Amino acid sequence: MARFVIAMRLNYRFRIQNDTRLQSFVREHLLKLPETLSREDVRTLASQAAYDEDAVGEGDEHDYLRENDIANFELSKSNLDPKKIYWILRGLLFSDEEAKEIMKDGSLAGDQVLGLVENPHIFHIGQLFAASANFGPSVFQKTATVNSAHRTSWVTCARADFPGYRDEEIVFAVDTSQTVIPPPDIDKEANKLEASWEKMRMGGGRPPHNGVTAALQQYRQDSTNHTPGEERNILLLDLVRSKYSYNVTAKNSLVGETRKWRSLIEASEKEELEPVDYLASGIGIASCLFCEDDQKIVVGQRSNLEAFRSGEFDVAMVEGIRPDMNVSSQVNNISYVDVQKAMTRGYEEELGADLCEVKFGKSLAEVTNFRSIFEFGCDLEFYQWNFMAAISVNLKFSEIEELWRDSKHRRENQRLETIDANIDAVRSFVLENKVWSCGAACLLKSVELMELRKIKARR
Repeated sequence: MARFVIAMRLNYRFRIQNDTRLQSFVREHLLKLPETLSREDVRTLASQAAYDEDAVGEGDEHDYLRENDIANFELSKSNLDPKKIYWILRGLLFSDEEAKEIMKDGSLAGDQVLGLVENPHIFHIGQLFAASANFGPSVFQKTATVNSAHRTSWVTCARADFPGYRDEEIVFAVDTSQTVIPPPDIDKEANKLEASWEKMRMGGGRPPHNGVTAALQQYRQDSTNHTPGEERNILLLDLVRSKYSYNVTAKNSLVGETRKWRSLIEASEKEELEPVDYLASGIGIASCLFCEDDQKIVVGQRSNLEAFRSGEFDVAMVEGIRPDMNVSSQVNNISYVDVQKAMTRGYEEELGADLCEVKFGKSLAEVTNFRSIFEFGCDLEFYQWNFMAAISVNLKFSEIEELWRDSKHRRENQRLETIDANIDAVRSFVLENKVWSCGAACLLKSVELMELRKIKARR
């Protein structure tokens, strides 16, 4: 074990200086760490590499890694023996069970050793060091996987019972008397951003709308018995008012990125991911749209003018939840937002609900087979808290595209296309295209939900 830790230490500075996935301020921080690794550093790099006879086979001798073994594994197509691959995986924070699973499915052969993908939002096994350094080791280990060799930066924080949350099972409470108070550096950057937007507006441009958003302060899970004998999960969210400029500052500025990184590292020791309200400004709903008898999934390519992820692919609809809309009730200063209505409003506007009956003789509600909000979580890369939803409509893709093109409310996408609604096709799509982790996880999890729905329907 001593030689292993020495090898990791020797390789430590090399990895920091050459890992492009590390943000510059993270790289600078890590390079300042002392040459003698602390307990936290060892845990981040190699704490799980303790010898385990069951993992490598009974009677096997210890076979410590050399610095070149690690470098070759990450930077070239080296053909290491399984024992060495196992230890490298353990050093990259995979558990014993995960390491065995990766080795078992043979995904480490040839080009897949590197796990090179086109999608910059997905982390492969050779980049777990960067992901752990950026997001915190214990937080990142909770992220959703694409397959045994690739991870997203999406963390599931709450999951509905099948087939999804009922209306009364999401309590979205906004204290309208309270406004988020960001640190001075975030507030200063947001004010500069607002000034630039005003200058753009005065010059005849179209700056983003600096509207009211909801900043998440805390969430809790509980259970309820609305139906006798049936206990189901409920989700309670407490929010305060915020504004869009804080959202953009937190996600698109160096100040925001640094603050996000510090908060994630601090949160790494906690069992649950806790929101930081000035960073968690804005909650959305990512909706995966199925059509063609649920054989196809509609995906959209975002406009090149979007503030976030311009030109990238995403699920068909991502709708922000505004605390001043879809309010179901108000008690004193607390507004209760109907998240189901917010989802419905999003896809009705994007697809043109007012056009569906005119064009096809049926309302959008009549052609909707199924809709479900089934999960809540956070994309660590953007620190974006979102719900995930799946929607099935009895329409052909050509009809959806026609509605979308004629909709006066369509904003974010420049074009739509489809992919096959099976797990292999979705995995290929998210690895080969720029799709942020929330969108990738939503596609994967929606396919799993629809498959489960089919299985239950056959029973």
